[in-house]
Amino acid sequence: MFTHTFEINANPGLTPPAPLGPLVPPGAYTLRLTVDGKTYTQPVTVVNDPRSPATVADVRAQYALETRVVAAMQTAWDGYQQVAAARAAVAANKALDSTLAGGWR
Repeated sequence: MFTHTFEINANPGLTPPAPLGPLVPPGAYTLRLTVDGKTYTQPVTVVNDPRSPATVADVRAQYALETRVVAAMQTAWDGYQQVAAARAAVAANKALDSTLAGGWR
């Protein structure tokens, strides 16, 4: 039986030391890998860590919360990107205005 605890990145030094997002709750899943246009699939079953006192309901609730947190973080990041782009546009316009105003002296 194959067990795996976190994502593997085939590039040396780029495998994260821990998962970068929410862990999925226990259940049946299908892994899908596409290489050169060919897709390979494999069914897997994720089980709760037997050392954990958390129930399946606890793990599902934690996953739901983590998913909402990740979505909120993405929304905040998107907002930051928009503000940064607006600030850059304002700065570029000010620089252009200064350049144009200098030409009229």
